[in-house]
Amino acid sequence: IGKRFEISAMRSDGSEFPVELAINASELSGSTVFTAYLRDISKRKLAEDNLISSEERYRDLIESAHDMIYTRDLDGNNTSINAAGEKLTGYSREEFLQRNMSQIIVPEDWVRVKEIIARKLAGIEEPAYEMDMLGKDGRRITLEVNPTVINRAGVAIGIQGIARDVTERKKA
Repeated sequence: IGKRFEISAMRSDGSEFPVELAINASELSGSTVFTAYLRDISKRKLAEDNLISSEERYRDLIESAHDMIYTRDLDGNNTSINAAGEKLTGYSREEFLQRNMSQIIVPEDWVRVKEIIARKLAGIEEPAYEMDMLGKDGRRITLEVNPTVINRAGVAIGIQGIARDVTERKKA
């Protein structure tokens, strides 16, 4: 009583469909009367299923990519990394998420990267750029980075990027 439940209902043709059920109790002439409300939630459930499927496809795409894909907030705190990024950097996902970009980008590139990101946040289109970062083992990794701004409701909330290891190309 007084709560909502999701259950299956049956149409006159015998097919089932999802509904939300709410039952309320009230007093009427000294007797308790129950009122039930049913609402067809088929469209909502279909939208939820489509969203779950889309998220699974997106996650599979990101995790199977050969390039590092990452996100970070506007303070430089890492918020996600894919499997290729873990392999490239040597950091586990958990270790990477505990670091700020300022801790893994080599100091001589950090100022330039901050300037590039500031221009991107100001709406100035920037081409992909190269920078060096340090792997967990201390080795220097040269990356070609293509970042984009993450916006929610027109407000910048972070950066997402694709980074390709170009270390061997730079040595050649």
